[in-house]
Amino acid sequence: MSLKAILICLMALIVMVNGAVPSNCLGCICHASTGCNRNEQCHHSNSYFCGPFLISYNYWATAGRPLNTYTNADTRGAFEDCVLNLDCASKTINLFMEKEGKDCDGDGQLTCEDYVRIHKYGPNGCGQPLTGKFGELYYECANRLV
Repeated sequence: MSLKAILICLMALIVMVNGAVPSNCLGCICHASTGCNRNEQCHHSNSYFCGPFLISYNYWATAGRPLNTYTNADTRGAFEDCVLNLDCASKTINLFMEKEGKDCDGDGQLTCEDYVRIHKYGPNGCGQPLTGKFGELYYECANRLV
């Protein structure tokens, strides 16, 4: 499947929650994280990451622990239930960026690349450039949207 086809599918799947992060930016974050693999499960790799955006428990908690089908964020499985779902994971990212969004590259603007850096490195490490496979996939996606 071409990147363009993947992004079109993403736009159809991701429901914006009137958040800070534009839907095309969410699509590129998802693409860079896992190829937007909706079947991406949870795994440990220095932290516990889940879903197509590879969201950690701390990221979800900082976002205010949004819920998908559970009614109580303290219920075991509420984190996974949210971040394994594209809509709830997108909401998590938007809520996180509303709290932690900032200009990471010093250009005086809050752009998609800032959101992507924050998603990848956290708000305290987002001054570093996007590199490796993640950076390559992000730039490939972003360049096709221009």
